[in-house]
Amino acid sequence: MVILTFEDAINDENIDIYHTLFGGKYVNPNNCPIVATFFVSHQYNNYYYTQK
Repeated sequence: MVILTFEDAINDENIDIYHTLFGGKYVNPNNCPIVATFFVSHQYNNYYYTQK
């Protein structure tokens, strides 16, 4: 099992990386897309991206 977690703001500097990781290109052995848990900070966070 692999667990992905992120701790920081989601903003213009990193949203493209998250789209690449979680856009459906990478899947688990059961063909389900990979997922992660985000622990976002308020400072510098773009809540529009967070809610997508």
